[in-house]
Amino acid sequence: MKIIYRLEDFEPMGEPISLTIGNFDGVHLGHQAILSRLSGQKVVFTFSNHPIEVLQSCPFFRLTTTSHRLRLLEKNGVDTTLIVPFTEAFSKQPADEFITQLHIALPFSHLVLGHDAVIGHKRQGDTILLQELATKLGFSLTYLEPITFNGAPVSSSQLRALIQKGSFEEASKLLGRPYSIQSVVEPGDQQGRHLGFKTANLKVHSLCLPPLGVYVVQTEIENKSYIGVANLGHAPTLHANRPPILEVHLIDYQGELYGLEIEVEFLKFLRPEKRFDSIEALKRQIQNDIDSALAHCKKASN
Repeated sequence: MKIIYRLEDFEPMGEPISLTIGNFDGVHLGHQAILSRLSGQKVVFTFSNHPIEVLQSCPFFRLTTTSHRLRLLEKNGVDTTLIVPFTEAFSKQPADEFITQLHIALPFSHLVLGHDAVIGHKRQGDTILLQELATKLGFSLTYLEPITFNGAPVSSSQLRALIQKGSFEEASKLLGRPYSIQSVVEPGDQQGRHLGFKTANLKVHSLCLPPLGVYVVQTEIENKSYIGVANLGHAPTLHANRPPILEVHLIDYQGELYGLEIEVEFLKFLRPEKRFDSIEALKRQIQNDIDSALAHCKKASN
């Protein structure tokens, strides 16, 4: 998949262009249904930040990192993703002006949108306006019916509520894949190494997170899977007032991971995070957590 950051960098592939526009946070079943309706040269227009951050001036916690979202779009057959920042100036662009300029730079013959999609300043780009533009500019317009789960449309907000409760099984049904966090391993303070349990540290402060605590996880590294134990939280025995970090100890992995992007799938919640009275007590608990993880995986494989 080609990733571009400016409209002028778009390159036609010599076949009809189908386009969809949206955030695609999580690339859940509803998003996948939209992507499956693209044909020819399949193009996604999306944002590097979430519009809520600009429109409501507040932080927004995503289901996926940008790199994870792009990887999932590629897995769903997208040929080109145009990813741009959502700015205040962009938010004030009228829908007809935006679609017209987009069509000039990226001459799509088919626009596919979700059932509730609206475009442009003050949400003026509704079904009526977009159909008028489709007739004027010569492209076809398709709105998809929602994909439902338990009677409600699958949505990113529904997924956030499930993940925050730790309802991974239900979340996975809406995602069409196991719930996971994918991010780049960054250098930590080496505390885990000094304890005898080396960890891969992933910053997750911008993500919607499950309950803090210790989990059995399965981690994918360069197309291979490893069982591990992960602490999602502040590590209160070793730190004071630290933002949550995902620290993953891989049981059977040797080697350095700094700079690699890894995907961590949550298999089982083991216990809440807690502060221990001593480093030795913490080390004993980590070993107990590793033993519990191995026992869980052995039981699951039988």
